[in-house]
This record gives sequence, structure tokens and C-alpha cells, in this order.
Amino acid sequence: MLKSLLKIIFTMALISVNAQANVNSTVNDPDFLNSHSGNIIQKDGYYYLFGEYRVDNTEWRTRNIGNSQKITLYKSKDLKTWISLGNVLDLSNDNRNFELERPKAIYNKKTNKYLIWFHLQPNRKFTRGIGLAGVAISDKIDGPYKFIGMYQIGQGQQAEKSVYSSSVDQKWQKLSDKFYNDFIPNGQEVHDLNIFSEDGNAYLVYSAEEGYAVQIVKLDPTFTKPTNQFVRVLIGERHEAPVLFKHNGKYFLISSGITGYRNNTATVATSTNILGDWKSVGIFPKSSNQDDVDTTFHSQPAFYFQCKSNNKIIYVGDVWRTAEHFKNLWQSQYIWSEIKFDENSLPYMDSETISDSSKVCE
Repeated sequence: MLKSLLKIIFTMALISVNAQANVNSTVNDPDFLNSHSGNIIQKDGYYYLFGEYRVDNTEWRTRNIGNSQKITLYKSKDLKTWISLGNVLDLSNDNRNFELERPKAIYNKKTNKYLIWFHLQPNRKFTRGIGLAGVAISDKIDGPYKFIGMYQIGQGQQAEKSVYSSSVDQKWQKLSDKFYNDFIPNGQEVHDLNIFSEDGNAYLVYSAEEGYAVQIVKLDPTFTKPTNQFVRVLIGERHEAPVLFKHNGKYFLISSGITGYRNNTATVATSTNILGDWKSVGIFPKSSNQDDVDTTFHSQPAFYFQCKSNNKIIYVGDVWRTAEHFKNLWQSQYIWSEIKFDENSLPYMDSETISDSSKVCE
């Protein structure tokens, strides 16, 4: 059933246009949104969806795979009919030629400002030890946003805590330690990132140490800069695309393995302290179909949000179109699934939790 659904999605996507939707134009099907690896924040009864704006990748040999260096925004009341608000940040004219990925928006109640954090790679090169967290700010949720800074984490500083995985070979832990120590002088690199907030505090969670660890850093009270308060967790494991949320007093981290745009089995880690001892506890997808498990239902974690009507926790994953050497990556879609919890209070998704975006909050 799911494979048939995905086939329909992909077929529909083939006829979508390779251009930004006109500002204030309406998109009546979320499968036609050109918005990737983003997140949702809510305001005045609307869901606001931020994401990467991508273009047709005719030169598939280039590293950027259609990355336009722009962040786009849509809004919707029902998660089905979306209004395009255009591009709210455009770095395509910046002479540093950034690769811009995984934008995550957040609102700061204290300053009444909106922020977007995102991953940057100068000159579109993924050089060892270089990976930046960029940030932009606006007075309004729909922008425009001003690019105000970019950071590596904890320059010259030691992490407050290092939590090693007990389930991997020590050689991977040693390799992670080597990268960590090598990066201290210039700060820790930031790759795939996400954002989490509670009680007026905000945190970035990101793939670090060449993917051999996850790090979590607390932001300053304005949410515009990282502090030096950061931890290293799941050291020796390999994770990217992290999504962090809280349920019944526990923190959970869903993340993929490191296979780029090719899907793999997402895993779950948990902790009772966001800057504490994190431990891997299993896999996220459940299915009798091994292909669904191996691919997390053909998705990679992008973000979570809570339904405004009933507070259901929703997983949203990128369904990447990797065929033809990633030529049509810009036509990739999202998968929407309620996050359920099993008898051990661990989160999971299965074929029964997956739904159309317009029905996922019912």
C-alpha cells in the first residue's frame, strides 16, 4: 500500500514546475511544495513551513544537486492547502558561495524575533573540519530575514561532557576523539542540524566530528549565537539528520545513518537530560516488510511538530528522489506520520501511522 502511495506521489511530482511558486499563489497539494529539510512553526492559526528551495539539477556532476542557496516559506491552516510566501532568505549572491541546507526556524518570545538556523559550507566544499551553523533574523515570521552570523562551536573550548556509545567498536570512538581534538582550535564543525526549545531556552543538535558523534549546544538568550555549553554524545556511532523532541519527561533523538540522500534505518536515542547521557535504544521504523525498515519507509528525518488541535507529535521525513544521479532531487516530497509509543514508551512509526498531511492531525 505504501509503495503504491509513493508511486503516486512521484508520478504527480513529475508534472510539478521547476520554478518558485508566485508569492501568495496557492498550492492545493503538499506533494507540490518546493520546500525540503525544513521545519514548521505555528502562529495565529497557521502552520508556517520553512525549507530549502531547490532547482532542476541539470549538471548532476556538481556537488550542489540543485541547491539554490535560498530558503522558501509556505503557510497553511489545514496542512493541505498552502500559500507561497516566496523566498525569505537568499544567499545566492554571497561571494562565499555557500551550500545552504536544513533551515530550522524558531521564535524568541523574549526578544520578539524570528530566527532561522541552517547548515553552511563555504564554496560548496565539504572540507574536513569546516562546517558552519548560520543564522538569520527577522521582526516578522514571513521575513525578510537578514543573515547575521555563522559559527563553529566551542572554539578553543572543551565539551562539558563526552558520552561514548557502548555498542560500537572502540576504533570508531578513537577516530571520533581524534576529529574532536583536531577541531578544538577552530571550533567544532556543524553538519546536519536541528533546533529544539523549552522553557525559554534553545539548543542546536547536529552531526559532528565527521559524522562520528552528535553534539548538542545551548544557544544564548537571544537565540542568535551558540554558547560554549555543549556536549558530545553517541560517540562512535554515525548519525545525521537529527530530530530531537520531548515526551513525558524524556528527550528522544531520531536520526539516520550516514548515507547521504539514500535512505537507511533511522534509530532512536533517549536521555532524561538534554545535555546529559544519551543512549541508543533501537530503531524507529516498525514493519513486517524489511524494505520499509531498511529505508524508514523511504524517508530521512527532517523535523517534528505538534498538531495545534490535539498535540499529536508528527514526524516529517524527506522522501528524496535520487534517481538519474539526483537530477530531480528538487521534486522530493515529505512523508507525514504520527509518532506512536510502544509498551516500553519508545517512539516508532509504521504503516498505520503514515497519513496524508491533511489527515495526520485528525
